[in-house]
Amino acid sequence: MKLRILGCRGGISRYLRTTSLLLDNGILIDAGTGVGDVCLRQLTRVNHVFVGHSHLDHIGLHPLLVDTVEWMSNKPITGHATHLRHQGISLV
Repeated sequence: MKLRILGCRGGISRYLRTTSLLLDNGILIDAGTGVGDVCLRQLTRVNHVFVGHSHLDHIGLHPLLVDTVEWMSNKPITGHATHLRHQGISLV
């Protein structure tokens, strides 16, 4: 198992990215601004996104990820989340 920390901050600047982790090149845990640092080839391997909660620092790049790479992949990107529907956000 390989875990790459893409971001773990609540803000952004030159070296800071918001929460996102890449697990074994196919699973994202949160989709913060750190996703933007992953190369396109690796992003096409992402098949699952797990979201802890619906704050923008955890979901900010999810729509851009789907729009950018889903059409290049043989599998859809499946979003996994809890208690987001009542907040007006549906990722699944």
